[in-house]
Amino acid sequence: MISEENKHSERSVILHSIRPDLELLTKESQTFEYFQNQVIRPILKFQNELFLLSFRESKQFQQHMNKVDKTNRLFIEQAIADFINTNNSFKNRMYGYILGLMTTKEFGEYLKGESEYNKRIRTMLVKRVHGQLYQE
Repeated sequence: MISEENKHSERSVILHSIRPDLELLTKESQTFEYFQNQVIRPILKFQNELFLLSFRESKQFQQHMNKVDKTNRLFIEQAIADFINTNNSFKNRMYGYILGLMTTKEFGEYLKGESEYNKRIRTMLVKRVHGQLYQE
């Protein structure tokens, strides 16, 4: 029988092995920035196709974006941010795509700064979706 500790250790090894290795400066980063660069960004990159598919296939998102003046980059980014911030079920699904790929240790760290990390996640998602679905 596999102990709980070994299960968590094995899960952590698997989760780290599937994440892309991003070469980001982290030596002098603050705690939030370090966690963002070492945990959240690699997961965002790994889950990129899933995020884009979720936005592309969301009828609510498409309806929301149809009302936006797409001639201004800032209007587009603000509209994406507004959609994420006001659609709780969609926003929570995006968080789930990320949180489900964290180790138990990382998840514990996330919980310590949940509000700050969620803000950072939303900001990175907006930039990612804008850059890939609404390139000028």
